[in-house]
Amino acid sequence: MGRWRFRGMAEIEPGTALEICHTIATRSGAALILTFTLLVSPCGTCQRLTVSEVARDEVICFALCTVHDGVLKLTAQLYPLGPKAKRTVRLEIEEGGKWKEIAQTEVIEGLTRTKGQDMQTSKTWGPLPREEVIKAVERRNPSRVPLIMTKWWGEGLVDQYGDRLKEFDRIATDAAMLWLNPVDFREMGLSWQIKSGAGHDSTAVVDEWSKLDEFIEKLPDPETCAQFDALAEKAERCRKRDMYVIFGWWQMFFERPWSIRGMQNLLTDYYADSENIHRLNNALCDLYCGYLDRAARDIEPDGFFTSDDLGHQTNSFISAEIFDAMIKPYYMRIGRTVREKNFHWWLHSCGDNTPLMPALIDSGLDVFHPVQKGTMDEEAVAREFGDRLSFLAGIDVQHVLQEKDPEGIREEVRFLIDTFDRPDGGLCLAAGNGIVSGTPIENIRAFLEEAVEYGSAHRQQYQ
Repeated sequence: MGRWRFRGMAEIEPGTALEICHTIATRSGAALILTFTLLVSPCGTCQRLTVSEVARDEVICFALCTVHDGVLKLTAQLYPLGPKAKRTVRLEIEEGGKWKEIAQTEVIEGLTRTKGQDMQTSKTWGPLPREEVIKAVERRNPSRVPLIMTKWWGEGLVDQYGDRLKEFDRIATDAAMLWLNPVDFREMGLSWQIKSGAGHDSTAVVDEWSKLDEFIEKLPDPETCAQFDALAEKAERCRKRDMYVIFGWWQMFFERPWSIRGMQNLLTDYYADSENIHRLNNALCDLYCGYLDRAARDIEPDGFFTSDDLGHQTNSFISAEIFDAMIKPYYMRIGRTVREKNFHWWLHSCGDNTPLMPALIDSGLDVFHPVQKGTMDEEAVAREFGDRLSFLAGIDVQHVLQEKDPEGIREEVRFLIDTFDRPDGGLCLAAGNGIVSGTPIENIRAFLEEAVEYGSAHRQQYQ
């Protein structure tokens, strides 16, 4: 095969831990496999090494290659790569006395264990069969805690890490999410100008109740919604893979009226103009039930996911009495529709929802997300409601995932599983919200690995 060499590895930073990495590239039908492995001690644990800085073209410690059936396999051992080092690898061959680049790819970070944990090779975890997720939601003794929305990449994370996030493709999520936008205010053809550039809670599409009749009249018709074509195709592919399918959208009867009326107006309306609030919520409920009818026919999902962010940091936004009077009747109607369609109902609601939990359960909710850390008492919530409600427990992305070290992340994952996973199940794991830039990638790795590994081990005692 002639001579070959690696080029383009960035300068390293001395004194950093080695990492496992691997990349795959193809060229002209022939496969090129590059594998970068981690030096380990004889006892099998990671060692933090002090290594002198090496030149850019010497960052590969050594490499081995094999060729079989048109596949070139290269295994290389790297000197330490610092956190700011570029992960671009280029392969060159010598032709006619000149070096020619034939492949280029990004290194994907793999498994690194620290603080005396046993070193293991990277493992791949496929999605659970659909029936196992159903067992978890219905508390019928699943084999493993399902991972749902664990790879919720939030603001700036993809910009920060790019292809390095592909490392986590080896840990599958256990449900397919099919998202729909039920209403775009700017596509409704309203006769007035909608404020642009305003925050979600201050848009105030219907800033005067005199506009409500036209607003209701021009709400979209779910039967003509073009979004269903692509969603139905995706759902069919997921069913062939035996995956649990979740259909849904963000915002229901509290969040969406933020945009329609504006937050300040809305909170006043509950006391000063309840009749128009009921007219608005009834129209929205008709719209939502229309989408659920269409989804049952065209998509046949297993679950319906939505949100309402009913809580703030220390309490619910509205009292239980106001919720029961102004919102619960429409939750009850959604709950009846969901049960008729044989869907599970999943609700995301940030903040402290504790005062509203009995009403949510009474409405027919099946799964609650995220039980936000610092606003709700996880152990008390699990103890009081765990026999009637399942949880999509979300790891805290504000502080825990950003500020703790990997072992602290693993401890938090174990805490969530120990708290919410009952002998009969009732737990799925997620990110509490979008994982944003600035979150250490080693913490994301620790979260996902511990979720699938301990989520499996914890269930074994009940099998």
